[in-house]
Amino acid sequence: FEPTLERARDRLIDDWLEDERTEPDATRFVYAQTNAEVAKINEGIQLGLEESGRLVVEREYETKRRDVATVTRLGTGDRVQLYGNDKPKGLINGYCGTVTRCEPDRIAMKLDNGKSVEWNPKQFQSFGLGYAGTVYRGQGKTQMQAYYLHTAMSARISSMVALTRHREQLKVYAGQNVTPD
Repeated sequence: FEPTLERARDRLIDDWLEDERTEPDATRFVYAQTNAEVAKINEGIQLGLEESGRLVVEREYETKRRDVATVTRLGTGDRVQLYGNDKPKGLINGYCGTVTRCEPDRIAMKLDNGKSVEWNPKQFQSFGLGYAGTVYRGQGKTQMQAYYLHTAMSARISSMVALTRHREQLKVYAGQNVTPD
């Protein structure tokens, strides 16, 4: 528990960065209730990795999620989540992986399932940072380490999903201003 949700989110990001520094090979994922919280966490983790020198953001790409246009900054080593399908290229909605190469007309990524994919980001724009995702997207996935940001939007069923996604370690974060006990 932290006094505010914002401080709980900051603590979660700091803990994730420290865990990644000490155990870089462990699989880990952050679960939150809303896309807005997910975006804040993804950006915070990426910024922390940049500030520590563990990541160099190389490019900005125009991306889309549903019909909303955004800009996604990426570097080799960044985590990415796919939000659309291009099955002939092996790009499946919900897949996550690590960027192995990012160029103006090509992104290559090693998926968590071990396969490698690549695509032209001008043609396939349904992707974004993948350090965090919604609880809904986490159904059926298992990580070695899971982190959960509990908010006022958290419900019993969605919390149960988030609380059962880990194999070795689960960390739960909450702000007392929205979750008093």
